[in-house]
Amino acid sequence: MEILPKDNSNIREYIAQAMRAALPPFESRYRELEAVASFLSGKTKSLSGEVFSAKIDGKPTCQFAESHKDDLDMMLRACKAELENMASTGCIVAPFYFERAAILAKKQKRYDLEVKVCELLILAHEIFKDAYRVHGKKPPLNIDASPRYEKVVKRLPKARENLRKAIAAHKNGAIDV
Repeated sequence: MEILPKDNSNIREYIAQAMRAALPPFESRYRELEAVASFLSGKTKSLSGEVFSAKIDGKPTCQFAESHKDDLDMMLRACKAELENMASTGCIVAPFYFERAAILAKKQKRYDLEVKVCELLILAHEIFKDAYRVHGKKPPLNIDASPRYEKVVKRLPKARENLRKAIAAHKNGAIDV
């Protein structure tokens, strides 16, 4: 079962179209983000309104973050859920799942998957920022300042180099044991 698409161009268009469709309700999300920020800072004791979160089998992805952090398939499912949630709600993806998936893919020497996961996170951030720019708005968060996002961005060149070396070794008949 293929969890992530083979071609990033298809997912870019899918997310971009969905983000454009989801943009009109963003005005109410500004108020929602303020409510969440107020709750997180301790100014209010409860959240009113719906908080959008990605789900796997009807459960928020955060429920799987600790218990399945070493499970590549679950982290890929979480990445997919985060991308689908972004497309339907306009909320940015959580970089944790992408970082974990990239780490686990590298451990399994699946460099092609590591590159794809890194590229998808970067692409999601670009699409998120572009969706706001189209409407002359500034994103409510400085999403590129996330330490996890920065780690994924820094990891991409090395992942590409590992993939290039693996491809060259395969062409030369080298067997990786």
